[in-house]
Amino acid sequence: MNFLDAILLISKFLHAVSASVWLGGSIILLLYGKHVNQSWKDLGFFFKDIVNASIILILSTGIILSIERLSTENVSTTYIILLALKIILSLWLFFLVWKFRTNKYEKLINTKNKFSWVFSYTFFVISGVLIFFIAEILSTLIEKQF
Repeated sequence: MNFLDAILLISKFLHAVSASVWLGGSIILLLYGKHVNQSWKDLGFFFKDIVNASIILILSTGIILSIERLSTENVSTTYIILLALKIILSLWLFFLVWKFRTNKYEKLINTKNKFSWVFSYTFFVISGVLIFFIAEILSTLIEKQF
């Protein structure tokens, strides 16, 4: 194993762990957050350091892994489309976290219109699960190429 292989292995590990922590925390907040006597903002403050670390690790390792995958010769159009979808969903979730930290979020989720569901905690968790599923599809596509 050379140095680059070690960097990629560590990046894959950190990416998977930080994404798992992110998704697990999202599920816990969805299931138990309403039963806690604190506001969502207080809960967000409690988990802020973990969320920030996860975002930093997901972004940095995601960039490394994407560059490595896209620099290979056999990248299919399907792979690129799915990777783009994964990136877009991830960026949307990071945006929602930023919105969760503002006072405007509670007003936003209480507003009922045809697009309000994309700001919900349920959508947050469903998107996280979908990102994991897309990651598995991407891994399968890579494995089938070699």
